[in-house]
Amino acid sequence: MNYLLFSSILLLTPSLHAFNLDAFSKHIDSHQEEYVEALREWVAVESDSSDALKRPEVEKMMEITAEKLRKMGGKVDLVDIGNQELPNGKIIPLPKVVTAQFGNDPKKRTVCVYGHVDVQPAKQEDGWATEPYNLTDINGNLYGRGASDGKAPVLAWIHAVEAYQALNIELPVNVKYIIEGMEESGSNGLDAMVSQRKDTLFSDIDYIIISDGGWLSRRPALTYGTRGNCYFFAEEDVLAHCWRYPTVSIHGIEGAFSASGSKTVIPAKVIAKFSIRQVPDMDPSDVEKQVIDYLSALFAKRNSPNKLKVQMVIGAKPWVADINDPPYEAGKKAVKKVFGEDPHMIREGGTIPVAKTFEDVTGKRIIMLPIGGFDDGLHSQNEKMSSKEKTAGHRAEYSGTMVKLLVSVIMLYMSSEVTMSPLDDLFQYIDGHQDDFVQTLKQWVGIKSDSSDPRTWNEVERILNVTAVKIRDLGGIVEFADVGKQQMPNGESIPIPPVILAEFKKDPKKPTLCIYGHVDVQPAEKEDGWATDPYTLTEVNGNLYGRGATDNKGPVLAWIHAVETYQAMKKEIPVNLKFIIEGMEEVGSTGLETLVKQRNDSFFADVNYIVISDNVWVSKKPALTYGTRGNTYFLVEVEGQKQDMHSGVFGGSVHEPLINLIALLGSLVDSKGTILIPGINEAVAPLTEEERKLYEGIDFDLEEHKNDTGVTRFLHDTKEDILMSRWRYPSLSIHGIEGAFSAPGTKTVIPRKVTGKFSIRQVPNMDPPVVERQVTEHLQEIFAKQNSPNKLKVTMVVDAKPWMADLKDPQYVAGQRAVKTVFGVEPDLIREGSTIPIARNFQEITGKSVMMLPIGGADDGEHSQNEKISRSNYIQGTKLFAAYVYELSQV
Repeated sequence: MNYLLFSSILLLTPSLHAFNLDAFSKHIDSHQEEYVEALREWVAVESDSSDALKRPEVEKMMEITAEKLRKMGGKVDLVDIGNQELPNGKIIPLPKVVTAQFGNDPKKRTVCVYGHVDVQPAKQEDGWATEPYNLTDINGNLYGRGASDGKAPVLAWIHAVEAYQALNIELPVNVKYIIEGMEESGSNGLDAMVSQRKDTLFSDIDYIIISDGGWLSRRPALTYGTRGNCYFFAEEDVLAHCWRYPTVSIHGIEGAFSASGSKTVIPAKVIAKFSIRQVPDMDPSDVEKQVIDYLSALFAKRNSPNKLKVQMVIGAKPWVADINDPPYEAGKKAVKKVFGEDPHMIREGGTIPVAKTFEDVTGKRIIMLPIGGFDDGLHSQNEKMSSKEKTAGHRAEYSGTMVKLLVSVIMLYMSSEVTMSPLDDLFQYIDGHQDDFVQTLKQWVGIKSDSSDPRTWNEVERILNVTAVKIRDLGGIVEFADVGKQQMPNGESIPIPPVILAEFKKDPKKPTLCIYGHVDVQPAEKEDGWATDPYTLTEVNGNLYGRGATDNKGPVLAWIHAVETYQAMKKEIPVNLKFIIEGMEEVGSTGLETLVKQRNDSFFADVNYIVISDNVWVSKKPALTYGTRGNTYFLVEVEGQKQDMHSGVFGGSVHEPLINLIALLGSLVDSKGTILIPGINEAVAPLTEEERKLYEGIDFDLEEHKNDTGVTRFLHDTKEDILMSRWRYPSLSIHGIEGAFSAPGTKTVIPRKVTGKFSIRQVPNMDPPVVERQVTEHLQEIFAKQNSPNKLKVTMVVDAKPWMADLKDPQYVAGQRAVKTVFGVEPDLIREGSTIPIARNFQEITGKSVMMLPIGGADDGEHSQNEKISRSNYIQGTKLFAAYVYELSQV
């Protein structure tokens, strides 16, 4: 074995300085033939689980496996998983599942290795070049049933532990094994066994590793997803005319003449067997109904007196893992060290139901680590495992060398780099309670806290009360701060919904973080184009649809749940926490700026950092936001005659206000998006080379963004120009015209007064009073050229300044570390095209450090129909917030 491969272990963990690489290498090399011989003995056992007559062979294989583990000193148990009823009504016991454990050190992580030792049916007359149950070495390939699928990977894992023991080297992790004998027949009984043992056998397991698949090519791979499988029996003869998609396979027909030669029989009953490989978003129960309905309809058209019976005998769901999860990070590093190249990240077209079972039932992290070659032919004739391969320039022999080195390295990575995080138990708690967190969000979304309509302010106050109760239940002290009254158009003054000021127990030695959020929402009606009820949180394909899901109830709850997680795990929160939560953000945060000024010397006096999570990423990659554009919103009113007029009577004889207004609005911006108001563009700071480079590294796919938005063409052609036009340059948008006819149908009215509404997004160096003057002068000049007797009035109703932060601020350092911890990638550093005035207000009034830490996805549709947050972003976002407060305490 090439020593260069082993030298990579030195880099893994300081505890390995005494690791005798030479001895390890020699041990592996000297035992190669023994490992091959062990595989030969295992392959010789005809453990075909599909044939009840061969069930004793499966049981024999389970005993051999258990005995092998016992001799190594493992704590072994053969677990009874119940009985199976055969088609003839006979009841026979299912093969027992082998469980084994090596090591029980509570200071170490525990890795569980899953495998199986049953095999697919095999006969030499099926086309095998060799006897399938006699391991045969031909040109460096070991041919035999189970050589690649099941038995070889299980043995490789066993030999890995064996090597540690032989060299008297302590295993860096506790290792458990779960080995079954019914995988090839659907893992009968395993689901129930896992459910029964999830609080005992699985309670201390951190990661589950499955090595039951193959690479995609000669390059090593990690598998992060599998398709599911629905397997059907259909009695009759119509299938060949139905299925034409590549995800459907027809496997055979039971009862039809299948031998060589000829036979003129008409069989009394035939059973066609086919399967549909599932992908994410497909549910077996739905597929079953669709298949039965489809085949029944086809059969009815044949007008046959025969009987049709359609039965789904396997309904395995697909499985997809997060490739940024710690086990995959460990796997990537291990493959890189061993093979000298990054692994392919692949999905498996086959079905390995146990991955989904382990994930759903135990809640543990799963990694699939295949060691089989792409041409190993599992499930087919001439299945084999390569005994000699050339990979990254190094010669590797099967029976342990490369394989065991790889799994050993993964153990070491899991024991050192991956498993030392103080956040792991927090993350496990969050994963285990995600359904509870989703249910709470559902309750919050169900409150119609639309702040745009004073008639629903009682609902705004209701959600504020619900929020306060949630914080008080966690031990927080809550104050409802009065922010005054608002005068209605009818002259009545009504109280503005209060602002929540909350804080938790303070430690003067810790920094204090203040979290801002809001729980009011934009208006929403089903008839506006929502696919679901906007106030009923609905999960579709992993997305949680509902008004406020991403803006901003989901992020506010994620922060509260992060606090809950620390408390539930009896961990001290590493920073002091305060909350400021309002219910009027969607209508301009009425009264909030005044409140911040009033409380600057009290509530904000000991605050060091303020974080805002009220925006979204620019792509599927996590991001930190360091700037927002400001906003000036204008009303341009043109008033003419005393009353509305009939266009048939007065059209062509009067100066129509709407025609004047259209000319005014048309003078603001050209078809390329360039603002035509003199002085606006001149105020923009020049683009530096350093700033331009920030845009080059941002993950933003133009085609994907087109698909998400439904836009066929943007105003610009490059990623950089698109992003800069959204973030660092001003833009002008026309929003509507009040007073013009806007209902469906026709109406030949000349409106007496119309008000155009447009806004200009501000960027640094633009000052709202200056912009107001520039806009007013421009519109007056254009209006004067129309020589109209109508009256023009220009009013600026919103004047929010832009905001910029310093990327070197400790908050951004902590934020980048937290994103890396949770998502495994460096965040994009982005600016936000929209306006969040409170960021600028906090910065100017309090003088505190302000950061924006979003968890919403780029396609969440805040403010629009079908607003949503993905379940993943909601749950991973909760982890991000938990990690962020930890990292903030470390800077």
